[in-house]
Amino acid sequence: VPCPGGLLCSGYENAPRQEAGYWASFVWEEGDGTTAAGRGWRAIDGALRCRDRFECPEGELETCAAGRDGRACAECRSGYTPWHSGMCNECTVGDSVVPILLLCAMAAGIILGSLYLVVDQARTSTAMITTVVVAGQTLWAIQALSSLASMDFTFPEPFFWLLQVTSFLNLDLHMLNAGCIMSSTDTGSMFAAMLVAYPMVVAVVAIVMLVRKMLHKSVHFDRALNFNGALLSVLYLALTAKVLEPFLCWPNPDGSKSMMNDPSITCYDSDTHSTLVGLAITGVICYPILILSICSWATWNYPSWIISESGMVFFKSFVFLFGRYKREHYWCGVAHMIRNASLALIPIAFAEIEWLQGPAMGAVVLFSSQFTSNVMRSDVANIIDRAMYTLLALLLIAMGPVAQISEDDIQNRLGMLLFVVASSLLLFGIGAVFFGIWQLVRPKNKYDAFLCHHKAGAGAFARYVKIGMEAKTRLKIFLDSDNLQDVEKLFDYVRTETRALVVLLTPQVLRRPWCAGEIVTATVTKVRKVPVICDEAFSFPNMKDLEEFSGLWDEAEWEMLKRFGITLTDITAAYEDLEKTEAMRLNRSDSSSGQLEAVVRLANLCSGISSTESSRQSMKNRNSAESAAIIITGNTEEYEPLAVCHILQMLLMRDTMKETMVIRDAENAHLMGTIAKSWVVVLTKGVLWKPLFANCLLELCSGAASRTGLRTTTSVALVHADPGFEFPDRSTLNRWEAEGLALDGVDCSSWARLAKTYTSILRFIAIPMTPHGSDSVLQLQVQTIIKRLGIPASNFDVGSLSHGEWDAKKFTADTNGSDAMLTSRDELEFDQAEIPLEDRCDVKSFPTVWA
Repeated sequence: VPCPGGLLCSGYENAPRQEAGYWASFVWEEGDGTTAAGRGWRAIDGALRCRDRFECPEGELETCAAGRDGRACAECRSGYTPWHSGMCNECTVGDSVVPILLLCAMAAGIILGSLYLVVDQARTSTAMITTVVVAGQTLWAIQALSSLASMDFTFPEPFFWLLQVTSFLNLDLHMLNAGCIMSSTDTGSMFAAMLVAYPMVVAVVAIVMLVRKMLHKSVHFDRALNFNGALLSVLYLALTAKVLEPFLCWPNPDGSKSMMNDPSITCYDSDTHSTLVGLAITGVICYPILILSICSWATWNYPSWIISESGMVFFKSFVFLFGRYKREHYWCGVAHMIRNASLALIPIAFAEIEWLQGPAMGAVVLFSSQFTSNVMRSDVANIIDRAMYTLLALLLIAMGPVAQISEDDIQNRLGMLLFVVASSLLLFGIGAVFFGIWQLVRPKNKYDAFLCHHKAGAGAFARYVKIGMEAKTRLKIFLDSDNLQDVEKLFDYVRTETRALVVLLTPQVLRRPWCAGEIVTATVTKVRKVPVICDEAFSFPNMKDLEEFSGLWDEAEWEMLKRFGITLTDITAAYEDLEKTEAMRLNRSDSSSGQLEAVVRLANLCSGISSTESSRQSMKNRNSAESAAIIITGNTEEYEPLAVCHILQMLLMRDTMKETMVIRDAENAHLMGTIAKSWVVVLTKGVLWKPLFANCLLELCSGAASRTGLRTTTSVALVHADPGFEFPDRSTLNRWEAEGLALDGVDCSSWARLAKTYTSILRFIAIPMTPHGSDSVLQLQVQTIIKRLGIPASNFDVGSLSHGEWDAKKFTADTNGSDAMLTSRDELEFDQAEIPLEDRCDVKSFPTVWA
């Protein structure tokens, strides 16, 4: 008769011995006592597979590790608790106190979490989201790691101890020294205790909420719901694996099957297992299936919730599901739950092909990573997520070949490799959690002020305010075009990085959804608001206006706001609070020095700059116009074009160290034409038809001509600062040159000279300027303007223009520069037909021909 599996035999008369990792019970039978027939060892319990080789060491039959007894050495003796190397140690006072203290700490955490969990997206910082998300990712990785303990593999130290330490997060109640505080620790009792653990959590939360209500204190049900949801989603993998344990059976050498978690229970052939299966079915329905169903229902309804006022009530109860992810990846919460359920099912599906469990789990992790990478709202969380996916997949896939190796030296080396990979996995998570905590406790208020503005109505002016505040003070100012790489982080800058929100109040600013979100965020997080009225046409909206505002926003814009928990009610309250805040007035049509004085006062409101310093700084600016070397002309009759001119003025003075002046009246233009030899002409929409601009340009040419005689050269940089400006086509230029340019507000005797002035200037290649762009782009453009002002080929004869003379010379290119000029306008192609003279003021009909 061959020796049964799991036993070591040495003849039929000698008692067999059990192999390490197996347990067996045999008795000797003499047969009929007269012959050898029937004599031998008969199995009472054939060799049963134990949980590991430590609990059932090699030795005589029914040998168990110290402190263990029972079938398959599955239980510790009464009054003992699991210890290392499969042994059970006698309970001490400390063994009873520690789990009680731990349970009390968990209860306190449950109470605090249900009361103070912040679910308002307008209050939740990215640092907090990063910390919570990374902590959840780490817990998930630990749970996935703990599932390796079910594999038939002798894990070498120290990897074995790492699995033991992390088993607590896989809801292994034995790690709480249950044998020291409970009268019964059999598998049925422990499984039932695990199933009712969460209802007890719900009961504690409900009692706390009821007590608060009886004390007439605020009760936030959405916080309680989100706490429960967050707890269940983080532990979803462990819960699913735990309720499926009765179905996880592995084969014994005698052909029977026993539960992996408790080898003393025979699967599908005992009353105990039948009871456990009944409890498991109940647990599967109440936990993984119900949780996944509710979350799937919420994900299905998310698009409709996010665009309706009533839907926000439901949305705020599911922030735990959607809050971690970017708006377009809201479905990833359910995708991760499906991944976790798959990981929990793999050990059951491959129970008899154990070497394939690790690679199968690794394949699921890799497949999931292809669809759910870079979906978190936090960049740090995305980096950690990719690192964890990679390390965990490597670890799981490596388990396949490792399980086939039996040589101790190779196993030890591979075990150390496993330990390094697993430790790296945990260190990534723990390090990221500490990084998130550091972000929470580090000094806040990176920016002294955040400029909230309407880009079309005050984009250039916001740039001017930022340059002025940073130039005149040491404040650090946030402007979205400079500092923002991800619009989803915009509100977080207001929430956590800013000391004051400066709202540049123009007629359209409160109509923009992003501006509304910034103001709401500042209101709910108590960030100081500094309203600045920049336009006499501005007025705060009433309730009817707000309802009209909401109708101006499309579905995507409302979805963006509601994604952060911002509703029309929040916007109304924030606007009312802003209206009650004392506002500062800033006249955008004021002189450059007057606006700078106002900007310094604004800085004073944000940080407390002394009035003495403000006066000194503004006085310096007033004196700067007396000897200007560079003059700027453009449309100074409208707010935004004027702001563009002032931006150029400050940047040119900063980078050239030369006095620069913006021309705003014809009389001053003639004077400055006699002084300055460098001109900057700023082209914006409609500027050619502004009589003030035309008269200033004519007076500049006249003043320059009177400087040295009839023929004088002046360096000119043509700046295209507005996409709305379109160059006149060639036929229009030729007609102006032949017929003159009639313009109301310009003396008719100057029409011919105006036409030739425009024609000559518009033959230059314009330098693009984007006042709404980032500071780095704007800096490069200003350097190009400075270079153009120093190029001799950019000079043209203003003396001839001032006397009405025009020579059709061609302008030569600067072949040494990167911004070479064309030799003439004739080299450009024009497709549009000649525009009638009576339509010459319709600038929208002019084609764009600038380089």
